[in-house]
Amino acid sequence: MAATNKYLAQRNKSRTEGKATKAQRQCDFRGVKMVSSASILLERGRTDMRTPQWIKKLGGHAGELYVCAELAKRGIPAVPLPENFSDDDILVGDKAAKNVAFVQVKACHPDRSASFILRETHGAWCEAAENQFCVFVWLGRPGTFEPPRYWIARKSEVGRACVNHPSHGTKNWERRFFPPRQGNSPYDLPAEWENRWSLFDAFQPSDDDAEAQVPALTAATQALGSPTTEFDPGP
Repeated sequence: MAATNKYLAQRNKSRTEGKATKAQRQCDFRGVKMVSSASILLERGRTDMRTPQWIKKLGGHAGELYVCAELAKRGIPAVPLPENFSDDDILVGDKAAKNVAFVQVKACHPDRSASFILRETHGAWCEAAENQFCVFVWLGRPGTFEPPRYWIARKSEVGRACVNHPSHGTKNWERRFFPPRQGNSPYDLPAEWENRWSLFDAFQPSDDDAEAQVPALTAATQALGSPTTEFDPGP
């Protein structure tokens, strides 16, 4: 009887230790899996795993405002489109209403990510029209007053970059692009795209536009009368 009780006690102890060991292995595996996933995300330039969606949207909105400001400085009318406007963020035109273009903005906040993210579906941009553009905006670090940086391309060029990306043809849907680093890497944005605002030259005011304003300005001046340089109190 004593031997039986001793056997049962040892068996129960072994079962208890086995369950504890199994639970510990599961915890260790989950921990390793979480660490591995975090490492992969960091290697891919993702550091914003817990960033609220509304903060991400603010970053995208900041990128759109930056692009509109840069175009406005060049005398080019530009206005943000409604949030759910498919595949485009900004409408661009000229004062003469002869040209119109659409701009997709991709913003990256360096405090939350080290790369711009596109999708495998953006390879279809290879067939985009000539008046469709994409501007990548590096927002800059607020803590160091880093200014924004811009890379400008036609959507068709971005589509070809996605097709030439090393992830093309794999199960990975991500197409991540980094600001240009040393060496020519297929993961980097082309250096020649930086500050290529010349793509919007067709939308800048022309000499004809300025001359067209002269008659209106002259008529307005005449209607106001000649300015006087002396104070005349009158009778």
